[in-house]
Amino acid sequence: RYNAIDVGLTGGLGMDLRSGLDLTVRYYSGMKPILAGDGALFPRNRSVQFTAGYRLMHFREIKAVRKRR
Repeated sequence: RYNAIDVGLTGGLGMDLRSGLDLTVRYYSGMKPILAGDGALFPRNRSVQFTAGYRLMHFREIKAVRKRR
């Protein structure tokens, strides 16, 4: 029998390139066993995700201008 709900931790890194390309890698590690009542194996969910995207719209940076008095 499988557990219906899982709880876990996620961590990752992302990079936005000037060309508009976005790259991300994330790791997920489940904290609860997948199988209910299995005291021997304790299998857990784990996954690695790689994503790539491209920004279609670029927004300008707003630079603060200071005036001297």
